[in-house]
Amino acid sequence: MLDAQSIYFQAYTGGILDRVECGTDANHPVIAVGWGVSDQGKQYYIIKNTWGADWGEDGYIRIAATHGGFGICGINTTGAFPTTN
Repeated sequence: MLDAQSIYFQAYTGGILDRVECGTDANHPVIAVGWGVSDQGKQYYIIKNTWGADWGEDGYIRIAATHGGFGICGINTTGAFPTTN
């Protein structure tokens, strides 16, 4: 979950989102599918959004990984994972 209410998230078209003004209210489900490091050494999460391939980078967003705190758009606040019986 992350905060999808800010214009920084909603208007994302590419690059690594690293705006701390993004918000921290976990209100939108997404799926973390990976991580990476830019040529400049910036670590980021690769997130699949549910808004379709016309949004972001073919339906994905790269969000800067922060160590501690709420994270960009609250990405560090709420996590979930499937379990099996």
